[in-house]
Amino acid sequence: STEIILWRRGAVLFQTSLDIGSVRLTERYFQTQPALQEQIQLASNAVCNELSVLPDLRMRGLTLVEGGGTARALTSLLTREERAPIIPRTDVIQLKDRLLTMTPQAIRRLNPKALSGREDICSAALIILDTAMEYFGFEAFVASSGGLRHGLALAAADAL
Repeated sequence: STEIILWRRGAVLFQTSLDIGSVRLTERYFQTQPALQEQIQLASNAVCNELSVLPDLRMRGLTLVEGGGTARALTSLLTREERAPIIPRTDVIQLKDRLLTMTPQAIRRLNPKALSGREDICSAALIILDTAMEYFGFEAFVASSGGLRHGLALAAADAL
């Protein structure tokens, strides 16, 4: 699933889980890889449809943070060494378009350490990220190596 959390000054203002995770998207739409143009369009439409049911979240002026496996894989492919690099959407689009033309085996060879076990779902993850960035109007995001569980653990520790 894809988690969307709107957080400001230590308070969660909105949160939801959408039925469009990278594994699910891959299983539903990418029977062949490299993907066919029709599969890419269907997957992109599915993400747009899920996002369209959300309320107006007024995200302008906020920072988009992508956490977990997608962020780690993306930063490894872009050879970013910073702890939490800022990745422009143009890089997301270029990498998404490149990976969509590749087999999972070729994707894994780009960085076996970071991509092993994720090579077949990377393209779908980038479709979700790019579509969400376009939908909400983000031109860049912060790539965090921590995922949802990491954030929840930090929040619980702060509450002690």
